[in-house]
Amino acid sequence: MKKDDFGTAEEKAVGNTKSAVISEVVVEQSNGELTEDHSDSEPPSSEMGSVILSRPLSNDRNNQSISETSDFNERNIKEFRANHGRVGGGFEGAPLVLLHTTGARTGEPRVNPTMYLPDGERYLVFASKAGADTNPDWYHNLKAHPEIQIEIGDQTLAVHAEEVFGPERDTLFERQATLFPGFAGYQRKTDRRIPVIALSKSKK
Repeated sequence: MKKDDFGTAEEKAVGNTKSAVISEVVVEQSNGELTEDHSDSEPPSSEMGSVILSRPLSNDRNNQSISETSDFNERNIKEFRANHGRVGGGFEGAPLVLLHTTGARTGEPRVNPTMYLPDGERYLVFASKAGADTNPDWYHNLKAHPEIQIEIGDQTLAVHAEEVFGPERDTLFERQATLFPGFAGYQRKTDRRIPVIALSKSKK
């Protein structure tokens, strides 16, 4: 996650999408969030690890695709922690945070890497899900359980998650889309208004 060569490094993570075929599953690798929250709603889907089924899968194959995505997510989480918050490969240069959420339905702990945008003392995350028509699972987790922890670099912080609405939301999303044009593309792909979540340090 190098800070130099801002434009090209970030565009590698956001603007340029790399696809890899795993069995009968296409995993689109670009920026955004990885999803490990498989059991709270739908199968795993995210910007960094969108699982797009080329055809309906049997239960066995669907379980295999979830396992493969979990492995992909886990590799990135381990790399993040081993390299002071940096992830290489197609995500080199992307500012990433690890969201520690609680499953909205299961109550189980989840870890979701996602891109963030610093905003003063706040960290902004964007529930883009690569332009899908549904919000990512971690969004529902934050709405249900807004008191969470995040990992930024080598720090672990307690934060409160609050969705941003109205003109402020539009201004913040436009800032993110200007820095990372892939987000503008995600918004064009869906009629869903991509949520912006502000993470502020807890006062406790």
